[in-house]
Amino acid sequence: MSYMFTDMFIDGDEGSLNIGGNFASNAKNVKDMTFMFNGCANLAKIDGVKNLNTSSVTSMKNMFHGDYNLTELDLSHFNTEKVTDMADMLSYLISLNYLDLSSFDTTQSPNMKNMLANDLTLPVGAIVNGKVVYQYAPGITL
Repeated sequence: MSYMFTDMFIDGDEGSLNIGGNFASNAKNVKDMTFMFNGCANLAKIDGVKNLNTSSVTSMKNMFHGDYNLTELDLSHFNTEKVTDMADMLSYLISLNYLDLSSFDTTQSPNMKNMLANDLTLPVGAIVNGKVVYQYAPGITL
């Protein structure tokens, strides 16, 4: 699934992409989601992203990087136990006002460089014992 939707132009007022249903659940054997939604500048919402099966994924590098119009992202159901690379995963999400990473297990992720870089509305998260923790602002759970 790497590069699957990279630089995709979303036409229309809503700017949404629906990846729910079978698409999300059938991803159980996918290991690489690198650059999956990278650079989708008009993308405001990804319906069904919370149902994306990430149990086998090892790389989420640049997965949502540069999705400038995304306003919310609920990744609370992501299984990140096997992920070793989260570099730039959530960088340059300059319109984001809600982000939930509450289920993230980062014990296997030695590369988290710039994971939240240049997210202008998000505070920097804290990593404690390999887990992303703490809530720093209303609507943002890290």
